[in-house]
Amino acid sequence: MENFLPGKLDRFGLGYDQLKDAAPNLIYCSVTGYGPGGPHGQKPGYDVVASAVAGLMHITGPEVTISFA
Repeated sequence: MENFLPGKLDRFGLGYDQLKDAAPNLIYCSVTGYGPGGPHGQKPGYDVVASAVAGLMHITGPEVTISFA
């Protein structure tokens, strides 16, 4: 089970195509926020990102004011 951006583990030599011969019984599950393709396929899909995109950040805790003065 992994939740890296699509293709990230391939670059580390740990993608399914690279591991299946070494471990023929391997069950490999890849979870992404937006799927492996499409216009948002390379964007991270972590909980805070999903909450922000869905407009739910305002209900997750108290309002915080940040000042850069």
